[in-house]
Amino acid sequence: MIEVKLSTHERVLKRNIEELRKNMNETVGELGRCVYELCRICEEHGHKIVPRDLDIDEQLETDKFASTGAYCVVCGKEFGWWCPKSSDHYCQYTGQKCDVCGEVIAEGSEQRMKHVREKKHDASFATLSYNSDRCVFCGMPQERK
Repeated sequence: MIEVKLSTHERVLKRNIEELRKNMNETVGELGRCVYELCRICEEHGHKIVPRDLDIDEQLETDKFASTGAYCVVCGKEFGWWCPKSSDHYCQYTGQKCDVCGEVIAEGSEQRMKHVREKKHDASFATLSYNSDRCVFCGMPQERK
């Protein structure tokens, strides 16, 4: 068996590295728990969706084809393209139209219930036979450069 003698300085450095590795594993575990809790809170209470490029409104004034991504500022979940016309703030490619007021809402029973509560009218909804490669709200294509 080969024996290697370490200097005092090398032993101290080796011990420090082992301690840092142990702390790093604990930190990564805590980080994972925090990320999980943030995601759970967002799913339960709703995401706070913002554009990836905060100057998008100014860009849209001069370029109607300007685009940026949408993500939750709390948990970091990506939502595709930012949509200035959608109440959810991201492009959606299937939707429903209220038969009473004609407002277009995103697909899903939660969105229908929210609409009925806010508008205070009994509504029936028709699924839009919309070209699924364009956003129901802003009309921008799903595939962009």
